[in-house]
Amino acid sequence: MSIKAYYNCYWFLELAGNYNGYDLVLNPVIPGIALKDFKHETGIYKEAHNDQLFNIPIGIKANGLLLVVDNKSGEVKLEDYERNSFEIISENLSKLIEDLQVCLKIVFLLK
Repeated sequence: MSIKAYYNCYWFLELAGNYNGYDLVLNPVIPGIALKDFKHETGIYKEAHNDQLFNIPIGIKANGLLLVVDNKSGEVKLEDYERNSFEIISENLSKLIEDLQVCLKIVFLLK
């Protein structure tokens, strides 16, 4: 699944869960709003990577590592910016979302 398909197929405010032992939080996908945020975050990411977009940021791991999608292969990876290293955690975004064990948050409003 491409990033374009991802932003056209899904809609969620927050998606957090566990995938193969990794606690992940995916960036919100909200029609109209999230696309603006996505462009902004992608611009910042591109600047930090010598104006290259080999990967696209889509979320974070609980310890702060970036969750990115490889622009060519579609693999989902964890990026350690300080060590300039990547760890492939899923063959594609569809598989990650399909197998993500979602954490449900319930909020009660009391009057």
